[in-house]
Amino acid sequence: MISHKEKLEEIESYLAARKRELADDIRFYAEQAVAGKLDEEGKCHQMAAESSILLLEKIGNTFFNWE
Repeated sequence: MISHKEKLEEIESYLAARKRELADDIRFYAEQAVAGKLDEEGKCHQMAAESSILLLEKIGNTFFNWE
């Protein structure tokens, strides 16, 4: 049986990994924008990634004392 602490560590690890993935996505879309290759769909994906990373940061700050 997994302990409460282990489950929280697993959740925190998942959130941190997802945050890194979203940061990579944002970098990709920023590079596309600079190159003039970002279409409307890409802009929507970029905004979604930015929103998601803000949510993950809020969750991390609230529950895991990220700063």
